[in-house]
Amino acid sequence: MCDLTSLAAPLVLLTRARLLRTLLYFWGLGLSIQALITPTIEEGPLYVAFWLFWLTHAAIIATAGYDLVAWRFRPTFRDAVIAIVACTVWLGVVLTVDLALAANYGYVGNATPDRPTVIDKLGPWPLRVYKMYAAMIVLFLAMWFPWWLVRGRAMIVGTSDQRGGGVRE
Repeated sequence: MCDLTSLAAPLVLLTRARLLRTLLYFWGLGLSIQALITPTIEEGPLYVAFWLFWLTHAAIIATAGYDLVAWRFRPTFRDAVIAIVACTVWLGVVLTVDLALAANYGYVGNATPDRPTVIDKLGPWPLRVYKMYAAMIVLFLAMWFPWWLVRGRAMIVGTSDQRGGGVRE
């Protein structure tokens, strides 16, 4: 997902398309951070691949943060559902390819990476795929929930935009 999100990040900066912003928020902040916690990069700092790995993931997270702070992206429940559906489609495609090629792209195939990751704690395949899917749903809803609380509080306090009537986004 980081590969797709790294493509979405510059497109967000160019277009501010809601779908791309949604994927950048949920995939970029929610899922790319796992790669930083347990990187599977095997090359050291003398190799370009090492720097590309860290720079790509840092750029994803920085762009998502910029979108939240500078452009005030505020995810809605609909955005969370869209991100979950997009992950479901992604999972279907990647799992099919992984099984056909005996690969483990996205950690959903029937193989384990050479280096340990957080995903290893979820148990053996295929059970780990179900656990990952459930964790993704919980994570995305948890990422949306604070914005729902803020919106609810703004409505109670009466914060509205200049046109009078809508809650400030």
